Amino acid sequence: IQPVIDALTQAASAVDPGLVSAIDHSLDLGGLVAPALTADVPGLDAGSSAAPALAAAAAENATVPLVMDGTSPLVDVSVGGGPDIPVLADTGSEGLMVPWYDVNLFNLGSYLGYGIGTYGGSPGDANIDVFYLEFSEPVDFGNGIVTSPTPVDLELFAYPDSPSNYFNLTDWSFQAYEGSNGADGILGIGNGEDGAVGPGPSSVLTALPGDLSEGVLINEGGRYMEFGPNPLTYYASVPGAPITELEVSVGAGNPAVLVPATVDSGGLDGTMPSDILTGGTQPLSPGTEIAVYTTSGQLLYYYTTSALNSPTVNTDTVMNTGWEAFQLQPVYLSYSPTGIGTTYFDN
Repeated sequence: IQPVIDALTQAASAVDPGLVSAIDHSLDLGGLVAPALTADVPGLDAGSSAAPALAAAAAENATVPLVMDGTSPLVDVSVGGGPDIPVLADTGSEGLMVPWYDVNLFNLGSYLGYGIGTYGGSPGDANIDVFYLEFSEPVDFGNGIVTSPTPVDLELFAYPDSPSNYFNLTDWSFQAYEGSNGADGILGIGNGEDGAVGPGPSSVLTALPGDLSEGVLINEGGRYMEFGPNPLTYYASVPGAPITELEVSVGAGNPAVLVPATVDSGGLDGTMPSDILTGGTQPLSPGTEIAVYTTSGQLLYYYTTSALNSPTVNTDTVMNTGWEAFQLQPVYLSYSPTGIGTTYFDN
């Protein structure tokens, strides 16, 4: 509760320094903030100029612009005092990966180790492996939104994950791989313990101060990303962020089938397991109706495929929602419960 107390007293001091001691005495430090706070503070009522300032200080989210590059949501970050670079806001992975030259090398934080991260496809069928060094760095989103020093992965080189990708030139370079998304790096904001790919070890958003670390709203229609508690009302939620279970119906009149799924903002047009389709691995025809539900049968979203917007049918057993789950409505990713998270579909 101390950050709340500090925010309240700072806001009150800006209006009337005499309110600070009154607020200190009106809080029950053995529990929560006392009910009817304004009634407990002498000279402060609901119509006073201090009341709105106190309310804003007690609970305030923070937003940053979001740019859509085709199906890819991008935000700008600065790592360790380096330049602002566009990164892919990716719920399907965990951990911030950026090229080594996009960081201020003269002001590096603590060295934490090295490793190999995987991207693309699914954890069992990735496209590219990335070798990186890990340092503790602050991440600046602009608008005064800065994390405490947190693990950041600095890419050194990359190579294809499997022989089937050896002749795909973009899989030999992290820059080329992410360049197709319009990004310089990957902001993995999923829960790794829940099955998100990428190096981890955590989402850098969990190092934001106070309530800003609770979760993030991706609003592709509104072109912004918002940190903090869910600011909107939701009509449905599913356990897990990004890995969950959904029911999906492919083709008008076909029954919904239970399938493991990744709710992946960086998944492009998504993927569909061939074993739930009557046509096997054949591409879906334009005009195919796809409806996605919770396991209890509540409709989350639906759309009709086109020649330019259709999930890739493959032999993987996991469905990837791709951008459709995000461009049809705002989606909020919560980091509670820890390591698993919850995905909320907002109005």
